[in-house]
Amino acid sequence: MEMSRVRLPLFPTSTTGRWCRSLELDEARRNWASGKGDLGRVLDLEQGHLRRWVEQQAAAGLDLVTDGEMWRDADGIWLIRWLEGVRLERNPATGRPRARCAGPLARRASLAGDRLRQLLTFSSAPLKLSLPGPHFLLRLFDDPAGPEDASDAALEVGRALLDLLKEEARELCAAGVAMLVLDETTPSFTGMDALPQTLGLVNGVTDLLHEVSAVRTVIRLGEDPGPCPPEWVQGLRASQLELGRALAVHDVLPHLGGKELGVAVVDLCPSGEVMQEQQVAELSSLMEAVGSDKIFLTARGDAVGAPFAAPPREDLLQGKLEMLARTALELRQHAM
Repeated sequence: MEMSRVRLPLFPTSTTGRWCRSLELDEARRNWASGKGDLGRVLDLEQGHLRRWVEQQAAAGLDLVTDGEMWRDADGIWLIRWLEGVRLERNPATGRPRARCAGPLARRASLAGDRLRQLLTFSSAPLKLSLPGPHFLLRLFDDPAGPEDASDAALEVGRALLDLLKEEARELCAAGVAMLVLDETTPSFTGMDALPQTLGLVNGVTDLLHEVSAVRTVIRLGEDPGPCPPEWVQGLRASQLELGRALAVHDVLPHLGGKELGVAVVDLCPSGEVMQEQQVAELSSLMEAVGSDKIFLTARGDAVGAPFAAPPREDLLQGKLEMLARTALELRQHAM
């Protein structure tokens, strides 16, 4: 089917990672999950956070508006809000949340659809939303502590989750999202034997979306240690690969195969200071390698090394967004 994408300027700007957060919201979510709080209170706080976040992005002049990954929290509560048939526990070895199947998996509610409807009332800009990728979900259910290959059972869970993820993604595309991000982990932990299976899970979602919509599909790789295997980058059929700052951009350039490249150019240090990760001169060198029309610029939320620490000051966040917009302006002038 013939569809056209949303027109964007050179070096489109947006945010990536978790931005909309407060200690009050985290506490309200934990209270609800433990049966001590009201979901209505959570929803009211989320709506207020989202409205303010849209205002901050508009004030900075960003080209794509995000929900700041409103669905994400450190305790995995988003998973039980989204799915039935899931039990959460904490891995004693890692301290991270771990999911277990407690019955047939089914969607309890939309993970991002409500946020999309609110965004459409708050902003007329093109919208960029993220969902957990199938590989990311697989790790929640398997939670490997090391570089062991993913188990067959975990891969079966991943395939079951894939149908639910596709359903969620299709609804977002039908509602008008311009860019859909699948949040993934660096796949080096799986071992080379499991790469085709995990790649198949990711491509299963992006292939479907490309068939039914003009949405840009983005695979965002997180901060896990280890290089991203070239075979994985080459095999991705998403529109764009978005990189966290732990991954060297130039390591993946030879393997992009015409895909767009999302680059985190502004980040938040663990100390809370705003920093510019790459200088404009360095980014300019990517124009020849990738093409200036295929480079997307992001400001990254969540301080590396302290992703769910206390929220940073609002003036720092606004300064970070404005720095991103200035970087894009300089690059556009350089490209003329």
